[in-house]
Amino acid sequence: MMWGAKMIKNGSKERRQRFVSGCVLTVLVLVLILYNLKNNRHFLDATLVSCITLWVAAVLSYSVTRRNTDKRKQKEILESIITEVQSAMSCKYMYDFSGYTDTTEITLIKRAISNKMEILGSYAERFGFLKKMKQLNSSFDEYNEFIGDHIHSLEYLKQSKKELKRPLDIIDTILCDIRISLYD
Repeated sequence: MMWGAKMIKNGSKERRQRFVSGCVLTVLVLVLILYNLKNNRHFLDATLVSCITLWVAAVLSYSVTRRNTDKRKQKEILESIITEVQSAMSCKYMYDFSGYTDTTEITLIKRAISNKMEILGSYAERFGFLKKMKQLNSSFDEYNEFIGDHIHSLEYLKQSKKELKRPLDIIDTILCDIRISLYD
């Protein structure tokens, strides 16, 4: 309990220090402005050209910042989709079909992952991971093909853990690589 009380005190002390620093900085800036106004009568004089230049600079900086923020948000969304696909692919039920009695569940899971991968594929060129996306699709096609070839033999799929796990491991590695390359 004592440790928690110290942390609260330290947190409020930091806030108090930031507030005091901000007030001192504001007062300092106001003093400098007043000094310049008193000693330099042309301090607030501005031409139309300087006003337009300032306005253009403000608009450009705002639009560039907004564009970069939007792109960063898209990367975060793509990263969350990659995380969803990775967590689905790394689950035991993706290669161990011993708990299944019906192949419909398998088909639904594959379709859900396929939909997420299509979303990733639609942004692959824009974010520079098109080659990795082709590798990803190739490994996923290998996984789908193996299941498709043996979908009517659930017993064979239950015994094929190694064959099913291999493309999933490759997919996981490629997804890690894509996730890292998003922020290059």
